Amino acid sequence: MTSKAAIWNMALGHINADANINDPDTDLGKEATTCRLFYDPVRRATLREHLWNFATERVFLEDMGGPPSDWAKRYRLPDRLIRAWEIARPSKIGPKTPYEISGSRGPGGEDIKVVLTDQPQAELIYIKDVTNTEIFDPGFVTVLSHRLASYLAMPLTGKREIAGDQLQLFQSFLNIERATSANEGDQQPQPDAPWVGDYK
Repeated sequence: MTSKAAIWNMALGHINADANINDPDTDLGKEATTCRLFYDPVRRATLREHLWNFATERVFLEDMGGPPSDWAKRYRLPDRLIRAWEIARPSKIGPKTPYEISGSRGPGGEDIKVVLTDQPQAELIYIKDVTNTEIFDPGFVTVLSHRLASYLAMPLTGKREIAGDQLQLFQSFLNIERATSANEGDQQPQPDAPWVGDYK
């Protein structure tokens, strides 16, 4: 199991920072406040990069009715969604199901995000926003720690080359995780084009 403090200390270690974080919620040093500033945005961005097993869910979407004229269905997006990966296909070798993420209005007139598609009883494969570090995959922890380090490097060391090195390590370890998933036969679906299925 991994704690938030352990991830922060890994990231600080990557850039040779001397500080040690004991409590991410209450520590007041510069290192702790800088980690606190970047951690959640970097965690969410890193979750979006790969179909991590611990963060992947499948759900049949709630049909809200009232789709626009060019789509047959309008579905509500699930809570805590980080990225829509794809709408499940009846056959893995069949064509992908077209869909679009769009802004819309909820029953009370509130602004919401919806999935527009022609697929009846659509089942969405998506990445959810996981904050519990105890279920983080070890590979994700490594990738996240290097990406966080790339953000910490400039404010804490002032050295752009360290930030660049950590960004390269982040990408290298991310590529390893992607290749490992493929080699282990996870059969992970590939995401749609960047403008289709993203939810920010």
